[in-house]
Amino acid sequence: MKHLIFKMVGVCALAVAAGCATDDVAASPEGGSGVRAGEAAPSPLQAERKENFGAKNVIDATFMDVPEAYETLLKTNPDDWCFTFRPYGNNSEQLWTDPAIKRSAVAGEGDFKGKHPTALNVTCNADGWTFLVFCVAPEIANSLATTNGLPVPSMEFFFAPGDQDNHKAEMHYHFYYGDGFFAHYPWSVDDRTWRNMEKNVRTELRRVSNGYVARVTIPWYELFDKLPFTEKADNIWRLQVVRWVDGGVTFGGVAHQVSRAGYVKFPNFTDAQKAEIMVRLLEKALVDFRFLKDSPVYNYAGGWYNPAPRGEKYFLEHVEKNPRTWTNYGDDPAFQPILKKLVDERLALEPTIAKFRTLAPAEQLAFYKKASDMLFNFRYDVEDAYAKHLQEKMWK
Repeated sequence: MKHLIFKMVGVCALAVAAGCATDDVAASPEGGSGVRAGEAAPSPLQAERKENFGAKNVIDATFMDVPEAYETLLKTNPDDWCFTFRPYGNNSEQLWTDPAIKRSAVAGEGDFKGKHPTALNVTCNADGWTFLVFCVAPEIANSLATTNGLPVPSMEFFFAPGDQDNHKAEMHYHFYYGDGFFAHYPWSVDDRTWRNMEKNVRTELRRVSNGYVARVTIPWYELFDKLPFTEKADNIWRLQVVRWVDGGVTFGGVAHQVSRAGYVKFPNFTDAQKAEIMVRLLEKALVDFRFLKDSPVYNYAGGWYNPAPRGEKYFLEHVEKNPRTWTNYGDDPAFQPILKKLVDERLALEPTIAKFRTLAPAEQLAFYKKASDMLFNFRYDVEDAYAKHLQEKMWK
């Protein structure tokens, strides 16, 4: 296929890669249910784990900036690439564990006997997190001459917050990439907890001598309420990357099954790193809120949207006399005080945002949780308040 499919399920936060390992999971005896006398039968999900889990890949997380020429990380940071993929649907077998294969692949050399080594690198910084996937394609050297095309890889992946077993993730992100095209499958509707990432996600595919390096960068802006700032010793998130080649190779299990995904192990972020991520998000949210509050829908006292008086004869005699088919929140005099209160409460956050870096870590986290929800979800708060306002008017 001459396209690259990125499929993301769930929402997560910071991630970075520096090597990988395996986390063995016990399997049930062959031919047996694994249930002892007097014990309750396992749930379908528990049974699936016992029968199908041989091991899990684990990729450690670090904190660093990805260079603009991100493909150079193959040469500058060769140890940060995890080649321990597995055959699709077979968690017990590991591919490309020979260090010589890894060295040859990152050096752009080697004969892989028709196979296609694949490696993962995950990074994050104060603005977002990035997946890099190295797709070795030995046939790329002669493909133009023999097929008049290039072997562009086909992949999909998902990520999910935490380490919760469930058959159906609550949030699905689907990305399609090919020949410079990027689009989102509109299967979900934005709400307070789910956001369409398409407008802010960066996708890219770079050719190297023996294949491609794919990049997907997702800003924290889309994940402001999913930041992995826990104090757990092992802050684990689910991650699956599947490359559709050689019958399918995967970093974690089968597509759409979160319970079979691999693991990303996040670092224990420093207070300074947490503060920088949070304050950048608050500043961006404040800018967006200020723009929104002055827009036609949410403005109650005039603003940038108010046009100069129109004086054209055609406009005055025809257009201006047309009936108006919409209304804005600020048009309702009875709702204007409520709208003003919502706006003023958010404007009152500005002084604390300005001195955010000087607050104690506990104060920063507490303020961030409150302020980020108020700023990012201003639109939903207005909608909820207006719905309540209309209900009270109807039943008075």
